[in-house]
Amino acid sequence: MAKWSEDKTIKFVSEYVVHKCLWNFKNHLYKNKQARHSSYTAIKEAMDIPGLDVNAVITEIKNIRSTYSQEVKKINDSMKSGAGADSIYRPSVKWFDILHDVLRSVNLENRRRVIWYDFFLT
Repeated sequence: MAKWSEDKTIKFVSEYVVHKCLWNFKNHLYKNKQARHSSYTAIKEAMDIPGLDVNAVITEIKNIRSTYSQEVKKINDSMKSGAGADSIYRPSVKWFDILHDVLRSVNLENRRRVIWYDFFLT
């Protein structure tokens, strides 16, 4: 599958966040394989990309989550370095804020990873 345009990736992330059973471990359908498969299929259909199948959707989600985690690590590392607010790393991927808005709420509830990104960058 060819590299997606920024607009397609933003659309994909926007579709992904709608399906809470794919990212919110507190969602009652999170462990329901049928619900998850239905969500993957819905994303595939919404994207309307020839050749895109459920496995490609799953792979793309993993890639996006990995990139998101790398960006969060860069933010946290720049904050630990003692840098001022103007030196804090700002993610370059355009879809970061879309995903961050939903994953931050889950991470804050879980208290594993608190990100002060909004405080410094807004």
